[in-house]
Amino acid sequence: MDMNKLVQWRAWLSELRSRSGNIKFTEMIAFAEALGRKQRPGSSPPIYISPLPGRRSLPIHYHSKTMKKGTAKGTLDVLEGDIDAWEMSLSEDETK
Repeated sequence: MDMNKLVQWRAWLSELRSRSGNIKFTEMIAFAEALGRKQRPGSSPPIYISPLPGRRSLPIHYHSKTMKKGTAKGTLDVLEGDIDAWEMSLSEDETK
């Protein structure tokens, strides 16, 4: 984990937000997994858990075409919080 990765994630987040009414289910899962989230086994709908302490679990419901704009926005808000948490974790490691 480094600052370059955070910059890439923020660019990806920005790109997804620019088309929040046209995000596929698989794209959202790929973004969540890139941030370190793993699917909880046996969960329906798929629930993704963050390796970071204190982060809430995130259900990502399957949509056959694209996600609804409000659903995508809410999911992206949670994932943006993950990026912020990774950034704080990284800055704490640098100060030690």
